[in-house]
Amino acid sequence: MIHYMSALKSNKDYQGAETLEDVESYERDGSRIMFLNMIGRMRLPVEFAQCDVLYVEPSWRSGVKEFGKRAGLPVEFIPYIKSIIKCAVYAQIPTYIVSGKEGQKFFKGAGFSSIDILLNGGKSKLYMINHEVVPEGETSMDAIEWLAQRYSCVGDFSCGFGRSGRIFKEQGKRFVMSDINKKCLSAIKMSLMS
Repeated sequence: MIHYMSALKSNKDYQGAETLEDVESYERDGSRIMFLNMIGRMRLPVEFAQCDVLYVEPSWRSGVKEFGKRAGLPVEFIPYIKSIIKCAVYAQIPTYIVSGKEGQKFFKGAGFSSIDILLNGGKSKLYMINHEVVPEGETSMDAIEWLAQRYSCVGDFSCGFGRSGRIFKEQGKRFVMSDINKKCLSAIKMSLMS
């Protein structure tokens, strides 16, 4: 099972993933939704309205161009991270975003609080807005599991291979996932949409 989408060229999960010929740009399986989407607006697509929490692990500066290249789209880090922050602020629901050091200056002054967290063993920050309580645990996986115990539907608009959706599904919960890459949607379709 594919767990994590990385921009690293040596990422075996990405290299081993197939792109399904029949994967659509929008698919629904009962209460689970996935669709192709590029975050570039101030507001989230309407599909996210059913979510009671957002969790996002956006690309870091060093990976954003690689992700864009894989999807066949030009993506620049600053507009990308600013769009994610604007979507989180306007969503008006609890939102948790994992980012590295390069994201810090963009989150300051936007109303986010933060805690230290580990993402795949590396030091990161978990930025939070519109939240009442702080997740417990040391890793991003701990945070997602904590969220899945408290919320019924997670939205992830930069979902990669859908790790947050997988954890919510394992807890019997719903998800709305979007990404710019059809290979990511193919992985989600194969592992989460049935």
